[in-house]
Amino acid sequence: MKCPAWVITLPGPDKGVDDFIVHHGEHQFDELFTQATDLEYWNYQKEYSITYPVTKLNSRYLNLNFPEQGLVCIKSGKGTGKTENLIKLIQESMGIGRKVLVISHRIQLGRSICKRLGLVWVEDQKENPYDSIFGFGLCIDSLHPLSQAKFNPSEWEDAIIILDEVEQIIWHLLNSSTCTDKRAILCRMFMELMQTVLGSDGLVVAQDADLSDYAIDYLIDCAGGNIIPQVYVNEYKHNQQRKIIVYNQSNPSHLITKLYESVGKAPILMVLDSQKVKGKFSCINIESQLRESFPELKILRIDSETVADETHESFGCMEDINNHIKDYDVVITSPTIGTGVSIDLVNHFQAIFGIFQGAINVKDACQFLARVRDLNVPCHVWAANYGCGQIGNRQTDWKPLLATQNKVFKRNLQILQEIDLELSIDFDEQLTPKHTKFWAKFAARVNAGQWKFKNTLVRELEAEGHIIELSEFEKTSLECERLLGEVLDPLAEVPEFTEQLKGTVQKLHHLEQTAKNHLEKATETRDKNQYSYAKFIAAQFLVSRNQYEELKSKRKKTQDELAQQRHYEISYRYGVEVSPELVLRDMAGDYPKLRLHYYLLHPEFVHQRDKHHLQKQLEAGEGKVCLQDIKLLSAQVQVLQLLGVEHLLNPDAEFTLESEEILEFADKVITYSRDMRDYLGISPDSKASPIRIVQDVLRNKIGLPLKCVRQIKLPDGTRGTRQRVYAFDCPTWRYSIFDHWLERDLLREQEGTPQSINNIEVVVSDVPESESAPPAGESELLKRFWTQFWNLFTCTDWKPRLRKLLKIPQALQWVAEELQTQPILEDIFRTLEGFFPTDEALN
Repeated sequence: MKCPAWVITLPGPDKGVDDFIVHHGEHQFDELFTQATDLEYWNYQKEYSITYPVTKLNSRYLNLNFPEQGLVCIKSGKGTGKTENLIKLIQESMGIGRKVLVISHRIQLGRSICKRLGLVWVEDQKENPYDSIFGFGLCIDSLHPLSQAKFNPSEWEDAIIILDEVEQIIWHLLNSSTCTDKRAILCRMFMELMQTVLGSDGLVVAQDADLSDYAIDYLIDCAGGNIIPQVYVNEYKHNQQRKIIVYNQSNPSHLITKLYESVGKAPILMVLDSQKVKGKFSCINIESQLRESFPELKILRIDSETVADETHESFGCMEDINNHIKDYDVVITSPTIGTGVSIDLVNHFQAIFGIFQGAINVKDACQFLARVRDLNVPCHVWAANYGCGQIGNRQTDWKPLLATQNKVFKRNLQILQEIDLELSIDFDEQLTPKHTKFWAKFAARVNAGQWKFKNTLVRELEAEGHIIELSEFEKTSLECERLLGEVLDPLAEVPEFTEQLKGTVQKLHHLEQTAKNHLEKATETRDKNQYSYAKFIAAQFLVSRNQYEELKSKRKKTQDELAQQRHYEISYRYGVEVSPELVLRDMAGDYPKLRLHYYLLHPEFVHQRDKHHLQKQLEAGEGKVCLQDIKLLSAQVQVLQLLGVEHLLNPDAEFTLESEEILEFADKVITYSRDMRDYLGISPDSKASPIRIVQDVLRNKIGLPLKCVRQIKLPDGTRGTRQRVYAFDCPTWRYSIFDHWLERDLLREQEGTPQSINNIEVVVSDVPESESAPPAGESELLKRFWTQFWNLFTCTDWKPRLRKLLKIPQALQWVAEELQTQPILEDIFRTLEGFFPTDEALN
């Protein structure tokens, strides 16, 4: 039986409780006892501590005098003027011609900071190149020579580098998906920048409300060590406390009930960590519900898409957020409004409503809620018990997390080296172990907050000094319990308490029913919006590759342009006609499961895919790669093969609970449960039945458990005793996709080009560009195409196959648009006229 553990922190040199009591008395210890924290939260807090010598401050607003050079680290709470404190430093530096570089992890945030500091953002310097002579701001994704900034670390000698929200900048650098292709180069550029600036007479200012040893250690490590940082910790806490109403139900429907009661009385701000139509309580779906229920209200949605859409009301709002939102009744925001954004409207909002599914970490959620500086505005908060954004093997200790990453990579590499003896990786030189170690530290810390996401979030808000209250539903429930106790008390006045209990029960029932109605409405809206979105994507015209690349590189995109980009990506990924159903499956996350299923059926291609993926990462990183970006599949396929999955995927086989294949599969899963977690990312339940274990593995890895096809009577003749018979039943649409993937892989194998690589696995931009793989000449291409074209007519079902060929991007449209070979099209259509009657003619 597990026993809860609590930690008391002694604030002095005393070695133990007895020494402390002797020196300070029992009363002082009693106060510390009441402030004790549970062990899990204490461990979480410890990861955000600072052990460097610090200069302590207690200032409502920062007013620091910065040194001329060195590393200055500042930890100061939200709303204490960290950014404003930099203005004087920047102005003085620009006045003497000293260069300043502001690095951010978000474009909108970086633009906002630069505007406040009087600097130009790198993308805006085209308008007046002279504005950037003394510095500019950029996103850390642009910290490389091929970016618009044409970044060169050696140009920043003696300069000032500003890292505002440094914890998030470093985490973005080490983990963000937007840095995947170039992370090794970005890490190298950042390291060279730190060495250049701190190795000269330059100054680096790193500040964050949640600054910790991790960020300081990383900066010093990048600079090459031997740096003594000046660390300032501002311990100021606001005297005024914000009221936080916490909703502890399993879903946010009770919070939505309160939202509907409040709408229309005064402006409301909603902060949500879910943006897309997939989320039941996402920005898009909440907006739809409110617009339908309150058509007379002005509602503004601010997310990553709307702020980049020139046709949307939110476009450009980050540059002057307060003026932009003040005329709306409801403002719905995603984490696009995060750190560095200050909403300073006073006596404006009546309430903040926050819904957190755990897609962002605890610290980011606290920052999100703190954007409104008016502490008189109460917050209504619902959070999931467990976060969904866990990383790696979900460990909260960085060492085993990193050990698992190394273990899985080494096994994958061993499999690939058995096929290609020349393949080798130098772990110390090519895998950037320094950066990977810090990635593991940051990742483990994120995992620690996600395990008990809601509890940790509430404890953080409490630690910030806010007042935590229960929701109306929970207060009513407690009142019911109290009144019920009074009614059952033989000494109480039963009639009086009975009437009160009756009224309270009715109120509780009304709250439950209203919340249920809101949940049903949320589900209905989500399903409706999802299908509408899927139809919208499927209806788009298939753009050419060049057009797609142009769309992908654009910062400002309309909804139509985003839809065209998405349509191309789905078409290219699956290689079949884009239908609403395919879009929905892709949104549901089916693709990785389809991919693994395909490689289990055709394991000969997974090794080629992994080899090319690894080589491409090394090429992109100029010989180096970050371990967290290597996504190899050979080991997963091998582990599933060793479990005996090929027997289960045989469509002609049938199984019962006692089948040898089922029992052996389940036994191996339990016996090697740690390997299951490390290689497959699943944690099997040793108490589950063998068939349940099998079903869980198949459902999690390929998305298709065995299907009960019938029941049979047991041979012992016991009346009513029947046994289920299972079989693998794969839908035909999967095989259609697999057929196309196989055809594509075989063709590429025949042509000697990379097989099964990124065309079905990674984002389309990962496909090698024409510079690295020049296309064949027009005559050669025409020859290949005609060969495939005429081979169709050897099949009995050539007509539907031909129609299918004419719809996929690798066929006519690719030939016509990418290589402008219009004569080929004309030749083909002239040929087709002889095969199809007039009423069947292809448009």
